[in-house]
Amino acid sequence: MILQGIKPVSHLKNRVRNRIVTVRVDFNVPRTLENKIVDLYRIKSALETIQFLVTECALEILLSHLGQPIVGDFSGNNSLSFLESICSDLFKIKTTFVRSNASHNVHDLVKVTSECIAFESTNRLFLLENTRLYLGECSKSEDEKRDFAFAFQRISDTYVNEAFSCIHRNHASIVTIPKLLDTNNVYGGINLLKELRALDQNITQNLSH
Repeated sequence: MILQGIKPVSHLKNRVRNRIVTVRVDFNVPRTLENKIVDLYRIKSALETIQFLVTECALEILLSHLGQPIVGDFSGNNSLSFLESICSDLFKIKTTFVRSNASHNVHDLVKVTSECIAFESTNRLFLLENTRLYLGECSKSEDEKRDFAFAFQRISDTYVNEAFSCIHRNHASIVTIPKLLDTNNVYGGINLLKELRALDQNITQNLSH
């Protein structure tokens, strides 16, 4: 029921070698006031999908939000930069953090990302800066959300959602990017499908009582 129409990321086997794949994850990890991570579960839940795409030799762009910052406020603990080394250790592959020199224009972020991919030819995994720092991600304007999504569509025609805890949000990186793409190029991550399958079973069981 819930799973209808969602293709598993495993369908990308032998199809994404050296292709850029946008992966929406949820790395909004709980932290202390000193910015120390309390729990790594959300990052670990994306591990299988990320490693699968690594084995398929894809170039992965990881998108995630963190907290509820003001657009363009790159100060304090709003940045995802502290996760660069943590992701490298967990995923067993060098992770490159990408930001756009404090510009809130997502097109600048995508431009820098493209340059990083071209320059760092041996790297396959790129963690982009907090999506909520860029105009359009949480916007109420459909035009702004579409502009945000279009920036990523320009460099990647394949999208994987591995952010189960965020799929209810009407944000550009979750809803608008896949809307712009061909439905044949939109996939569900391993953990996301596992969670949806469990939810589907619970709903089916409750309906049968």
